[in-house]
Amino acid sequence: MTWLAQAMHVGRKDLRLTKWSLLLYAAGVTLLTGLALLGVAIWGQLLWAGALCVAGGLLLGMFVHADSPTSVDAFWATRPLSTSAVYAAKVVGALVLLAVPLIAELVVLLAHGIDAARALTLLVRPAA
Repeated sequence: MTWLAQAMHVGRKDLRLTKWSLLLYAAGVTLLTGLALLGVAIWGQLLWAGALCVAGGLLLGMFVHADSPTSVDAFWATRPLSTSAVYAAKVVGALVLLAVPLIAELVVLLAHGIDAARALTLLVRPAA
């Protein structure tokens, strides 16, 4: 199995193990994005957004630690998988997971008439 095939194998396995959590997270992101696009204010919208951030962090931890890189008795270490392929699959998965809410927020900012350069600046600037 090639290095790329190994990384894809680990990525597919991670998706299979966390599919319901990922779907629930994606539904939450979609719901909050849709409400923001429609201009609908709901009670506790900030709390819902905060809960979504916490859920994203927990999901990221579940995703990365499904094959713990530091565990001495990790199951993946007994398989013929390249360490760098497992690492690459985890990094790509984490980047995709972090990109989902950023893309949703970018869509909302652009829909509210903020120009693209300013919207990108708002996305990467830490909240003050």
